[in-house]
Amino acid sequence: MDEHPNIARAMYTAQLVDEGIMRAWIVSMGRRSSVERVAHLICELYLRALNIGLTHDGDFALPLSQIVLADALGMTPVHINRVLKELHLAGTMALSRGSVTIIDPEKLVQTAGFDENYLHRRRRQTV
Repeated sequence: MDEHPNIARAMYTAQLVDEGIMRAWIVSMGRRSSVERVAHLICELYLRALNIGLTHDGDFALPLSQIVLADALGMTPVHINRVLKELHLAGTMALSRGSVTIIDPEKLVQTAGFDENYLHRRRRQTV
């Protein structure tokens, strides 16, 4: 590490980002309602996909079953199905087989109480 300080700095930064994400998820699981947790996850996944160029007009691939989503968010599959329907009826997002469409990004962010700062994203420079 002494011979490559830039690599050491990058590893330290990556660790800080991981810890920030972990803290955000601990808070999310403890303080957010089920609707807010799902909205928050969709916001985070969308920004991550956007950052690597995997979004198109508010759509991105989400090849996860409702069972996997439910497990990740501490819900039952039946409950996550209800929450996804609620978000769809609220006009924020739509989930279809293998993809998500963000219908109203501002409303989704507001529902989630989403603040992207914990992701430590760097905005791409536009020329």
